[in-house]
Amino acid sequence: MTSRSQFWDVSKGVAILLVILGHSLLAVKGTENRLLMVIFSFHVPLFFVISGFFFYRTLRHNTIEIIFRKFFQLLVPVFLVGSTVFSLQFLDKNLPFADNFKNYIAVLLRTLWFLQALFTSSILILLIHRLFNNRIFEIIVCFLLIVVFLILPDYLNLQGTKIMFPFFLTGFLLSSSAFSFDNLSTAFKRWIIIVGICLWSILLVGYRWEMTKYDHPFCIFNDQLSPMKTLYYDAYCILIGIVGSLVVLSLIHVLCHISRPNIVKSFLAYLGQRTLWLYITSTYIFSLSLQFKIVPDYHSYAFAFLISIAYLIISLPIASVATSLWNRMDRKLIQHLR
Repeated sequence: MTSRSQFWDVSKGVAILLVILGHSLLAVKGTENRLLMVIFSFHVPLFFVISGFFFYRTLRHNTIEIIFRKFFQLLVPVFLVGSTVFSLQFLDKNLPFADNFKNYIAVLLRTLWFLQALFTSSILILLIHRLFNNRIFEIIVCFLLIVVFLILPDYLNLQGTKIMFPFFLTGFLLSSSAFSFDNLSTAFKRWIIIVGICLWSILLVGYRWEMTKYDHPFCIFNDQLSPMKTLYYDAYCILIGIVGSLVVLSLIHVLCHISRPNIVKSFLAYLGQRTLWLYITSTYIFSLSLQFKIVPDYHSYAFAFLISIAYLIISLPIASVATSLWNRMDRKLIQHLR
């Protein structure tokens, strides 16, 4: 494995560990703790920045192939998981078919919002790139789209897409630009990281749970907040997410290049190659543990770390098998599309 490919896998491995730890902190400590806010400021945005970075490289393939692959990779798991959850928890044989179908669609729209947001962001960027194929026009249209997201109410559970699209766009623009962190001098890299950490630290002081996507709508016209306050919260989320993601990526980049291969880096890279199914399995194990009140009522950081290790140990074997099967089917899909 080259240091470059290992860097991206390690980055995704760090991100998925933070997702699992974030879930554990939420279950054990609730929303009122600073470590959770640090993690929530960038852990999901980091995934979208990385995904946007790699999506630019897929544009050399034809449009139909890209759409089919993204549908298979991102939406098929949503249908599979959503259908299973609906069958086990929400299917009511006493209701008419129309009502059950309406409930089924509602469950699907709530299932794995992360993957739905990735799919929607990918297709939007793909269409904009194919229609304009001009960097300046693409950027202008993407920013206009973010403004439209801010104005339009959320009727189809697009909250995840609306707040995460700017991070996907950030990764896409970084990949399509001539900028390369590798080409910078060591001293300049150090200054970028120091300035980034200082800015991120300042932003973290004012960052609160009500600013996250989980607590307010990404639409300036809503019943919860005034338009100016909503705009302030959304801008804050986007800024802190981009700064935090780029700082963490820079730190991982430096560590990957100055340290020799070791078991920690190898393990993080291993996790990074299995993030899709690790996310799915760990998320539902987390949800089940809350639903059946498996997690004891111990409000300590140490216990949150122990719970996150337990989530990982249970999720990893399932995710490894699922990833292997999924990659095999993905390769067959590519063969048919070509």
